Formats: sequence, structure tokens, C-alpha cells
Amino acid sequence: RRGGQPPLLNKIRHIPDFIILNMKSFTVYVIKSREGFHYTGMTEDLPLRIKQHNNKELSFWTKRGSVWKLVYKEKFYTKKEALKREKWFKSGVGREFLKNNVNEY
Repeated sequence: RRGGQPPLLNKIRHIPDFIILNMKSFTVYVIKSREGFHYTGMTEDLPLRIKQHNNKELSFWTKRGSVWKLVYKEKFYTKKEALKREKWFKSGVGREFLKNNVNEY
């Protein structure tokens, strides 16, 4: 999909609260380092993942920066939707969306 609105904004559906409490969720996130590097990823445990980025664990790309801070996040209830959104944010159109809509980006 090229250009246009972000893919999942058109398909918002209501999920009852009692189901959400028992569902796994996936967070697509964007972090920024003190040096100005950006990283986009997906996780089930955002606080742990940010701690891992700051401790230089797991990700080759975030080892080059220091003091990573969260600048944007979105929550999804399926891994497929989260991965699709992460991929979109890594595209030129997705990066442009972040640049125009996220103050800290």
C-alpha cells in the first residue's frame, strides 16, 4: 500500500473489555536516542523492551545510541496487525507520517 492513510485507522472495531483483559497485546513503538537515532519495533512487553534497548541487549541497531526514550506507540491485539503496522512505519510514507505527527520525532 502506497501513501494514503495508515492501514489500520480505517478498520477500528470494538472489542468488549472483558475480552481485552484476557488478550495478549502487541505494541508497535518508536524510540529516539540522545544522539537523534530512531528505532521502530514491536513487542509484547514495552517497559522491558525499552530497558533492553538502554542496556544494549538484543538489538544490533540500538547499540549505536544511548538513552533511548519512547516517542510514539500503538497497541494491537494480533501480532499480524502489529507487524503490518511496524512495516508501514519503516516505509517512507510511515516515516513521513511520524515526522508530521509526532513532536519528538
